[in-house]
Amino acid sequence: MARSTKHHRGTYSKQDLLQLIGRYPDGIGKREINLAFSKGTKIRKLLNIELNELLNERLITLSQGGLYIKPRTLPRVTVIEVTGSDENGDVLSRPLNWQEYQELPMIYVNSSNRIHSALGPGDRLLARLTRHDDGTYNAVVIRPLENKPKTILGIFGENGCIQPVIRGKRHEYRVGPNDTQNAEVGELVVGEVVSSRKLGRQKAVIIERLGKEGGAHTFSHIAIHLHDIPFRFPEETLKQAAACVQATQENRIDLRTLPLVTIDGETARDFDDAVFAEPWQEMKNGWHIVVAIADVAWYVRPETSLDIEARKRGNSVYFPDKVVPMLPESLSNGWCSLKPDEDRPCLAAHIWIDGKGNIIRHQFERAVIRSQARLTYTQVQSARDGSPDTQTEVLMDLVINPLFNAYDCLSAARSRREPLELNVPEADIKLDIRGNVEDITAQPILDSHKLIEEFMIAANVSAAKALEEKRCSLL
Repeated sequence: MARSTKHHRGTYSKQDLLQLIGRYPDGIGKREINLAFSKGTKIRKLLNIELNELLNERLITLSQGGLYIKPRTLPRVTVIEVTGSDENGDVLSRPLNWQEYQELPMIYVNSSNRIHSALGPGDRLLARLTRHDDGTYNAVVIRPLENKPKTILGIFGENGCIQPVIRGKRHEYRVGPNDTQNAEVGELVVGEVVSSRKLGRQKAVIIERLGKEGGAHTFSHIAIHLHDIPFRFPEETLKQAAACVQATQENRIDLRTLPLVTIDGETARDFDDAVFAEPWQEMKNGWHIVVAIADVAWYVRPETSLDIEARKRGNSVYFPDKVVPMLPESLSNGWCSLKPDEDRPCLAAHIWIDGKGNIIRHQFERAVIRSQARLTYTQVQSARDGSPDTQTEVLMDLVINPLFNAYDCLSAARSRREPLELNVPEADIKLDIRGNVEDITAQPILDSHKLIEEFMIAANVSAAKALEEKRCSLL
């Protein structure tokens, strides 16, 4: 924090006030300002007057916590989103993805620009900004961007319009009488925005009805739209996924005889890693661990539609009642899922550890595997605790016991590192057949969970070392 400077009576100016406030990016309170300049009733009254003048001149503003702070100045070139027009017909906009707690700056789009007549709410523009003394901005459009959300989530109203449920999107979307899909008033709907060249109400076509507002699945749909989670795949992406076939075994090591197993939650449908452990013959008490990761890169090639859409998502998103996958289900739950008794391409990490859990060496190879079993965490834990079922009983000596023995070594090494332990249990949300929440329980943290965690950490550490040895860029 910047060190405050004492100022004696009559020796400060508004510029001094601005400089002091500017030293505190998160804001400074009135008490601290008074202490910085002087004590005494007269000086405090003068400071209050000058602070109010600075507020009126928009040279400073108040944060939500009541602290004085300098307004954030927008960059000279930035992306803006059209919000509508004022009573004079001037086009208004806002900075895209504004997340500050300060007052939203007012941006007027240059009305003399040639594309002015084509602008509508939701349009995104790359613009050059000029800041005025009153804190407002004038925007000169450099070029329009691919914009308008392709879909909106909202409530279908009596006026035949969709009212978006997302905070900050206040404009309604008009729906033609033939485009309602017979949606009822008060129903939650997904609409597809139809481009318009006017600043008035935008038009939308209802493409999905989701039931009455407040229904069981409402919150998942709202969360998806609130966080701009892509939930529909373009036609080209779906075509590429449907065209995928069994990966070739050429240039792959055959590990199909190795008794690898997947260990996941009960409701998991995509099995992206399989594990195996056996004693390391070259070192007493040492272990050879194999972590096989589904070879997604074989199917998702750079710059294809599959790759572009996967990068937009970054990961699959899980809700109590649905999953928004990173890849189309024909891949995420199909060719890229290590299903039991089916050949699958993978990237195999071979890791050799000593009896203290230290990684001695590693090796990576592209391989083809055949998972021996799809197991669950509770299944494996019960087997570990002495109560195997018919599936795990035959795997105890060859698979499950060696896995836990190798895990014990890795766990000992972890304890020696003294890492930060965050044993935060996950909430297990159970839904009834209608999708309503039936029960919420804390999911126990099992050794079987930790086993997979430690194996994956070992694989990641080995991958980092391999990249470092090759002097490759990594994040």
